Amino acid sequence: MKQSLVDDWNQPISEQFPLDDLGERITSLCSSADKEIVLIIDEVDKSSDNQIFLSFLGLLRNKYLGQLKRTDCTFRSVILAGVYDIKNLKIKLHHGEESKYNSPWNIAVDFTVNMDFMPEDIAAMIQEYEKDQQTGMDIDKISRQIYEYTSGYPYLVSRLCQIADEKLSGTEDFPKKQDAWTRKGIVAAELLLRKESNTLFDDMVKKLADYPKLKRCCRIFYSAEASIHLKGIMI
Repeated sequence: MKQSLVDDWNQPISEQFPLDDLGERITSLCSSADKEIVLIIDEVDKSSDNQIFLSFLGLLRNKYLGQLKRTDCTFRSVILAGVYDIKNLKIKLHHGEESKYNSPWNIAVDFTVNMDFMPEDIAAMIQEYEKDQQTGMDIDKISRQIYEYTSGYPYLVSRLCQIADEKLSGTEDFPKKQDAWTRKGIVAAELLLRKESNTLFDDMVKKLADYPKLKRCCRIFYSAEASIHLKGIMI
């Protein structure tokens, strides 16, 4: 990157119009840089009650929308790290007023990138873990089993692995890490995952309440799957 761009970026920001000045600097930086720029913001949850931070996110959103319309130039992508729940980005109003959720990323555009993990993707992730832990697991079989349970949905894949590593390992049934990373261990992790409460499951429950026909279809499908599973055990 050109030194002149860095020098311009490091100049003192306007005290009267800080966000306007920052927006212009972002435009200048991104339009003049040799490559597209990705912005990574860490520790987002710790700043979620800061109005200045929320205003900054609003600025990024407006510039992103402007870029889609080819009327502005901004970062290629913005990555929010350290976010447990996007709803944690809420505006805290004056005392006595109701808190409202901020929606800085309410952008009505199609997202066509497939983020699901395939079995080989899961295997690659587990391989990195195995290098450190040396459990002796069958990576190919475990990755396929995890895919069968999750269909490669990123949150479910990561959470299932986390449960096996942090909740099962060291218990009476799975005293060692290598015990947790077995077919039996992944089955136990999947049962724990289904019983827990999290944002993803809560949203799914709300959808079932909103669409009774979908709820009935899921109940019929679940009953059929349970019946097949029981028949398999009896055989």
